[in-house]
Amino acid sequence: MKTPNQNRESWLNHAVALLRPRFAAQGLGLPEHLRVSTGWPSRGGMSERKRVIGQCWKPEAAVDSFTHIFISPYLEDRVNVLETLVHELIHAALPDAKHGPDFKDAMKKLGLTGKATATAAGDELKAQLSIMAEELGDYDHGKLGLGVPSDTPKQQKGRQKKIFCPNKADHKDETDVIYRASKKVIDLGLPCCPLCGEQMVAEEETESEGDGD
Repeated sequence: MKTPNQNRESWLNHAVALLRPRFAAQGLGLPEHLRVSTGWPSRGGMSERKRVIGQCWKPEAAVDSFTHIFISPYLEDRVNVLETLVHELIHAALPDAKHGPDFKDAMKKLGLTGKATATAAGDELKAQLSIMAEELGDYDHGKLGLGVPSDTPKQQKGRQKKIFCPNKADHKDETDVIYRASKKVIDLGLPCCPLCGEQMVAEEETESEGDGD
């Protein structure tokens, strides 16, 4: 059950406090200055093929010099959240290990199995995390990522571009000649205006400039 004033972030921080002795017992010291939150990773959070469900940022990446861990809001099962947290805490304890030999050695000591890039709790650790989940109570969170954000613009498929005569003013009756065609057709060549014989032009596409990765 949910304890008073407990939200998902306080739940995660309480989980870290419970996991610290387990890491210390394996000679893995966790940073004192550590923040844990629910949030999307910088990449791969919505990937269907290889979804990223957790991410750890080194202290030098943050203005406050804290280690920051994010657990994907796609996760809602408490044991799944905890096993992902264990994985990210290994990165916090071994910030330069990536998924190399030191990381693999640590994950085995702590009870994680599988590939270093996609770990899961082994039977013993899963049983321990299930007990921990009961102690922690409800994870005050609803799974996010079942669709696309409501402010995501819809992609236009097969958009027809406008083709027009640039000499509308020279037409005797000021008739505006406009056609529409796909980019594939336009690339084959533009027609001439039936009123003045001038080659028609296609509307220009514009792109907004944004920040890079």
